[in-house]
Amino acid sequence: MKNLKLYALALIFVLILSSPAFALETETSINIAINGHLVYIPGQQVSENTIIVPAAIIADCMNINIRQDKNDYNKAVFTQGNTEVIATVGRNDISVNGTEIILNQEVKAVDDTLMVPLRFFEYFGAEVVWDPVYKVAHLFPPNTDEASKNKIIQTIKKGFDPECSYLISLSPESTWYYRKNSVTIQFLLRNISGKSDYRITSLEVGYKGKTVYRNNKLSIKQGKAQIIAMELAGNLKDLILDFKVK
Repeated sequence: MKNLKLYALALIFVLILSSPAFALETETSINIAINGHLVYIPGQQVSENTIIVPAAIIADCMNINIRQDKNDYNKAVFTQGNTEVIATVGRNDISVNGTEIILNQEVKAVDDTLMVPLRFFEYFGAEVVWDPVYKVAHLFPPNTDEASKNKIIQTIKKGFDPECSYLISLSPESTWYYRKNSVTIQFLLRNISGKSDYRITSLEVGYKGKTVYRNNKLSIKQGKAQIIAMELAGNLKDLILDFKVK
């Protein structure tokens, strides 16, 4: 039985999250690991050897605030502590605490979603480390020591295992809706095992040490998937779910 922890913040947080036991299926064949958690971010792109990501999702992970400039809706203002970064759609120059910096790709708006290069977040003290062999872009929080980074990188490398069995996908087929006192989650459970005779037969979801969902009547064949829907009541601003699949 494998375990998977899924972290969600107060905003809608739509992503695919895996345990370190396997690599992700992505549209670009590029994986992103945020502090050791492999993720697929909907809308991520690769343009001229640059990974482009939805700004709001990464900013949410790093507790960076974003607001529109009230005088220019094409400008977004990112703030965290004493750092302020101003980015403008259609331009590759940004302002970091008043200093102009040139990015290698321009800031974009795709379907009303602000898109920035992943390395944009290095101006908030994060670090991006690229693994060319496994095509993983590691995003480390500020002040992550070298020993911790190397341990995470090696753990991820070990995770590219053909014996992997499942992928929990929250997009694009899936939804994650926050209401005042509850959250509704719909996700896709996919069998990506390398064994043709392996079937996923059960799923258990835990929250705060209690089982909130259990299904022991699954029969998901290799390469197939099933939509799972569940609703949790209560104050779920900081939601951590444990998934157990076998």
